[in-house]
Amino acid sequence: MNPTRRLAGLTRRDLLLRTGAGLLALPFLSRRSAFSARAQSILGCAVNGTCVTTSATGESIPGWTAAVYGGTATSSSGQMVYVPEGMVFVPAGSYIMGAANSPIYTVNADGSVTSANGDNRHSVTLSDFCIGKYPITNAQYKAFCDEMGSSYKPAYWSNSAFNATAKANHPVLYVGYNNAVAYCAWVARKTGWTVNLPGEAQWERAARGKTSTGSEYVYPWGNATTATDYKTNLAFNGTLAEANGSAQTVNGTSYPNWPFVITISNGTLNVSNFKAIAHGYDDATTPDIDESSAPVQAIWSAIGASGGYTTPVGSYPASPGGCYDMAGNAFEWTRDYFTNSYYITLAKTTTDPVVDNTSVLTATDLLSGSDGAINVATGQATIIVRGGSWYANESSCLTHHRTETRAAGSGGYNSVGFRIVAAPVPSALSVPAISAAGVVNAAGGAPGVAAGAWIAIFGTNFAATVKTMASSDTVNGYMPTALGGVSVQIDGKPAFMYYVSPAQINVVAPDDNNSGSVQVTVTNAAGTSNAVAVSLQPALPGLFVQGNYALAVRVSDGAILSGAGAVKPGDVLELFGTGFGPVSPAVPAGLIFSGAYRSANPITVTVGGVAANVSWGGLISPGLFQLNVTVPATLASGDHPIIASSGGVNSQTNALLGIQS
Repeated sequence: MNPTRRLAGLTRRDLLLRTGAGLLALPFLSRRSAFSARAQSILGCAVNGTCVTTSATGESIPGWTAAVYGGTATSSSGQMVYVPEGMVFVPAGSYIMGAANSPIYTVNADGSVTSANGDNRHSVTLSDFCIGKYPITNAQYKAFCDEMGSSYKPAYWSNSAFNATAKANHPVLYVGYNNAVAYCAWVARKTGWTVNLPGEAQWERAARGKTSTGSEYVYPWGNATTATDYKTNLAFNGTLAEANGSAQTVNGTSYPNWPFVITISNGTLNVSNFKAIAHGYDDATTPDIDESSAPVQAIWSAIGASGGYTTPVGSYPASPGGCYDMAGNAFEWTRDYFTNSYYITLAKTTTDPVVDNTSVLTATDLLSGSDGAINVATGQATIIVRGGSWYANESSCLTHHRTETRAAGSGGYNSVGFRIVAAPVPSALSVPAISAAGVVNAAGGAPGVAAGAWIAIFGTNFAATVKTMASSDTVNGYMPTALGGVSVQIDGKPAFMYYVSPAQINVVAPDDNNSGSVQVTVTNAAGTSNAVAVSLQPALPGLFVQGNYALAVRVSDGAILSGAGAVKPGDVLELFGTGFGPVSPAVPAGLIFSGAYRSANPITVTVGGVAANVSWGGLISPGLFQLNVTVPATLASGDHPIIASSGGVNSQTNALLGIQS
């Protein structure tokens, strides 16, 4: 296979080479110059970045650094969709949000807000969505921080009493709203999914299930009525009291876990004084305690310093939809700014209601503060958090509870984490298929692969859309091994992805000391392709061309030359190719680097059968070789074949150099 090569958008700074339909951004570089600025925006993380831990239920939790799917579902339109690994599918439809006896807020004429309990139940219509089965863990968030930088790390990770490894499978805390949104964007970039924080309506639907009467579960596991039920399902309250309280008699009453007073009132649990300690005030319904006393302060300091009295994710029962820890462990950020009257009005008229900076809520509405969306004093958005936490009282754990809020601009809280949602992935893709002789050198078109060389793969069903690697896709200075949900394996090793489209993929082949026949496969959301056997060689040189003419830059004036009569005898040219073998010192395949590295193999070039002087040849960016060549002075006018050789292997024989003597 020898597909047509085309050149577009060529400048002295960057050679933008098209291999078939695939864009290869190959920067022009003089010998030993720096890599183009376009490729220097590098994310600082481990090359792999995958971080998987295990839930309390024994289930593996994915790192979401590549598009991996855990199953399929049928969408509301009847189409099969893919469900991201570690998520559950929630089908579209309407449900009753709110409760019969819940706060209803009223905006007064003077802008103040008052509330009274009432029936705020209302129907909400949602589209299909997928939501994380568990809150984001320390291990998952650490993968993000390792790549994106220390500025995203939670404050408590630096405390000697805690590290992300020791509590790898606990929910991450101290993640502010903006950083949670940044994590969503990171997962989206890694996987190609549409990812966000759950809208408030999405969160409640996943927590309580769906009915048409408003009788959904009060708690994710059901409607608790006994102390044992509460202790079993809201263990964070009872366990916390037992771990940190002690038996004392106060005013003649014995308390087994003083200063925590565990009671049940009207069928709901109350650990009243614990919340009092957390917030620094007394609960008037229980005996006074001195929150400033050394024992109380010691308890609170120990809990706070440890990063929270969290438990491994999966410790709290699953909701009807299959989501764990939706009551207890950690509050969870939602997308929604807190409003009341506006939100309910929007929910009654809009599918997938969300009140955030992308919603129809106007800037005037947000900044007025009259409906609670913006704290006028600080200018920060007030965001709804849901689900209770390791210190909250029982009311915060109700599936319909929506009066807990936090400031969006904060650096995070010791009781707030998050989980993510993603749109189901349409199954329009079929299993990919690689064409016969469809794995070739991306420059010369020769079948086969060489370690570190640019490779073009041709076939069908590779991807639904076209995606080219951006600088933000790089990982610790390396090209990504997955792009737009597509990955390539060569001899069982991940290739470095640059371009994906329905019919073509461009990659840099991984390092490999093997030789001979190896297998190449392509994987997308639908599955893995047929395995194609290709020859893995130490060198498989090819020259980049436009049409049939070798791409060249004349050193004397920087002119880009390609075509009939473009080159004169005696010109010193910079030619560009790939697959010329190892360099010295060695450079890992896929690494984005500065500088230039000389070929370990002697490189020879002939033009029209006449040997040309090669003053230098080496690697100048991932997979891209530059050859500095002097055109033989004896050549006559006309088109002459140009062939480069390395390791005893020649480049394509149909590349031409147009000479005008």
